[in-house]
Amino acid sequence: MTQILSSAEHLSNPHERRRGGLNDWTIARRSIDHGLFVRLVDQTARPGMTAGLHVVKIAAASILLSSHGGHRTRLVCNTLVSGIAFVLAPRHHYGGDGADQVSFLLHVVSASGRAARQRPAVTDASLWFLALQGTMAYAVSGWVKLAGVRWRRGDALSGVMRTRTYGSAWLHRLLMTHPRLGQLMSGAVLVLECAFPVIYFVGRGRLAVPFVAAASAMHWGIGAVMNLGRFIPAFHGYYGAILYTALPREGDQEQRSDLVVPWTLTLVGMGGAVLALAAALRRERVMEVRDGAATVTTPDGAQLVARRVDPARGDDGQWVVLLEHGLTSSPWYWEWVVRGLTDRGVPAVTYHRAGYGPSRRGSGADLKAVIDGAVSMASYVREAFPGRRLLLVGHSLGGYVAALAAERSPNLIDAVALVDPTHPRQLEVSAHQREASDMLRSNLAISRVTLTLGLGALLDDREWHARLPEEARDAVSAETKDARLWAAGAREWRAALRHFDTRPEDPRLMQPLAVISAGLSLQLDPAIGELHESMTSWSGNAVHRVVPGSSHDRIVSVEEDAGQVVETLIRLMSAVEASAA
Repeated sequence: MTQILSSAEHLSNPHERRRGGLNDWTIARRSIDHGLFVRLVDQTARPGMTAGLHVVKIAAASILLSSHGGHRTRLVCNTLVSGIAFVLAPRHHYGGDGADQVSFLLHVVSASGRAARQRPAVTDASLWFLALQGTMAYAVSGWVKLAGVRWRRGDALSGVMRTRTYGSAWLHRLLMTHPRLGQLMSGAVLVLECAFPVIYFVGRGRLAVPFVAAASAMHWGIGAVMNLGRFIPAFHGYYGAILYTALPREGDQEQRSDLVVPWTLTLVGMGGAVLALAAALRRERVMEVRDGAATVTTPDGAQLVARRVDPARGDDGQWVVLLEHGLTSSPWYWEWVVRGLTDRGVPAVTYHRAGYGPSRRGSGADLKAVIDGAVSMASYVREAFPGRRLLLVGHSLGGYVAALAAERSPNLIDAVALVDPTHPRQLEVSAHQREASDMLRSNLAISRVTLTLGLGALLDDREWHARLPEEARDAVSAETKDARLWAAGAREWRAALRHFDTRPEDPRLMQPLAVISAGLSLQLDPAIGELHESMTSWSGNAVHRVVPGSSHDRIVSVEEDAGQVVETLIRLMSAVEASAA
């Protein structure tokens, strides 16, 4: 039923596959790296071929849905449905969802089970695979929700119901009027999903029927309210396998294995050991202090590792730039800026804040400790480059840290630049930033736990990582997949939120200031543009620049955008020199 509905939807929307549509193949094919597979999909992407394959898939799925067809016929139908779904998935890059993935898996495993008809143990293993896959789908979904602040608080459902894509106006009004109802519904979903695996460990499987019935009711409710009807038949495809494996043994079933759960747990444990080893090797690489690096100790005992990059030729002898990275970021994000500066004869220094990369944290857990680190690094840079002016540049939360460090130490820092910086009042004035903060806290919690479990290899690199220089790309990938980065980010964000709650006064800077905004940040949230403009009042000599078309991360990690940041920094340094003259 899921595959019939999916193909019917795609057949009813041919305009999405035409030139300029959401699924224009001339554009979507760029996302596939394997040439042979691209050529295969090129053939199936022709309009007549795509429509014909959908018709064949509907026919095969209809035979499976009926009571007709022998064993071989149904094996062929399972194979056709899964094969066609596989080759058409890239063709329909947009428009698919988790229901398609669940259904595809069901058909693949059904085909493999039917192919080994004379070996009932294979059929049994196939059913166990589906049952454990379905159980894991619920459990992981629940555990991820549990890490989310809004799910624990009980207002996540009302937020979902507020959206146009999956929302419901009448249910949103109901939940806003009766918040206790939303809390009960959220709690029920968390209990059902997080506790789903207990059907194999409590009451000899007798909890399986009520849990499956509750999950079924949840999917019917989601289908009715959120227009996700295809999830109903997709997840119901799991339930037969779940009940078969979880219910007590009945009669003489010699081919049924009751050792699957113990063996599965054993294999999971062995897999966990392998992942832990991989995580340990990655941690060793992240903690490596490279040749030529300097270590700076802060007042609270943190040991910060700094990297100095000198111009290959033509050192101007006037300036040095210290770069402060953002939250859950890496100093390697600055690599294009570093190269742009050194090409212009200006040496640059980057460093990992406490807890990031090879830097070790101290006893401090508030924002003051982070600022102390920036001041300590500024002092080190002045000693390493005597007689030069120091420009302190900070990105994101590092921008706010840079401003506070410059306010505290005007004798060390001669100019300041804030790149798409965090503002201490942004959570007060922007609903978008409040929602982003809640999401950030959830992501920090989830990432820290999953990466501690050794699942870093499953974390995809961010889109802009590929745009970094190769050396920086590899280092950023390793650091991002290490739990220390996310633990440090969570600690810093908690400290920042506590600081913001005190409603701090705006910094007062004696130094010239440049505020550099990412154009897309201002389009996404105009309130940020107003806050960035207001930050120019922090100094009596300030300018505000916007990098058009750039996003919060691309502004430092993509060569073209970083080049505009470098130009602004060069102008700022030139203006300071002209003023001094």
